[in-house]
Amino acid sequence: MSSKLGLGGGFKKFMARMKEDPFEHFLDALALGFNADYEEAIEKIDRAIYLTNEGYDKIEKATLLMLKGLAYYHIENYKESLSAFEQSIKLNPKNFSVWNAKGVTLIESEKYEEALSSFETALRYAEKEDLPLAWTNMGYVLNELDRFEEALEVCIKALESDPAIVDAWYDKSYALSELGNHDEALVACEEGLKLDKEDLNLLVQKGIVMLDLKRNDEALTYFEHATKLDPTDELAWYNKACTLSILNRGEDAVDALIVATSLEPENLLEMVEEEDFENIRKLDRFKKLASQIL
Repeated sequence: MSSKLGLGGGFKKFMARMKEDPFEHFLDALALGFNADYEEAIEKIDRAIYLTNEGYDKIEKATLLMLKGLAYYHIENYKESLSAFEQSIKLNPKNFSVWNAKGVTLIESEKYEEALSSFETALRYAEKEDLPLAWTNMGYVLNELDRFEEALEVCIKALESDPAIVDAWYDKSYALSELGNHDEALVACEEGLKLDKEDLNLLVQKGIVMLDLKRNDEALTYFEHATKLDPTDELAWYNKACTLSILNRGEDAVDALIVATSLEPENLLEMVEEEDFENIRKLDRFKKLASQIL
């Protein structure tokens, strides 16, 4: 999932809006740190937090803790990230950005129910300009929870407020696809790709929708495009393998499947049950690949 932390244009703009204070030099250093060195940024924030213990405003300290959480998020230390966000919330529980960031971090730990609760709380404190982001994040989580009708509803809200959110088009397409509305799902993909023709999630999603519509040759072009853009995307490789199998291109399908399983070993379990591989199950290379499960 792409990061949707949503601090109104990033850290520099966010900090530029803050009032000048005795610790402005710390925040300037933080802005530089967030461009390259998150660990250095954390050290700067910890120093600022230490100094805030003597008479500093709770809201300002909460902001520093939120920024610390964001820094930990970017180095994928989600435990420390959540700890910082929760400390920030205790000091300033009515901050949209920190509730939203907490929800995004919970997604990384696949704690979707908790993430949904965070986004619902974020909505209570959202300004009008925050609503599209909040609804988009909720749509993603609701899809992960298989609550597709609700996901579709909030994605529509997000896109009515801001039709330029690429992630919302993806989430809408995914929900529509899971609900069996493949033609509408395709339209949503195309709208999103108008905004970003190289969005990897949308390219793979469009390929999947093409498969659902039995437009297999077209599906293959999107998976091939996706694997060229990001050769490490296991989902694109796996779906490419499925499509090649459907098209009776057995050896090519196994080639793609070898890449998909090397990138994500759990695909070995998926391939055993995958109906799309019926055409290649008898191939020696497929059997050899499947034997790695044992």
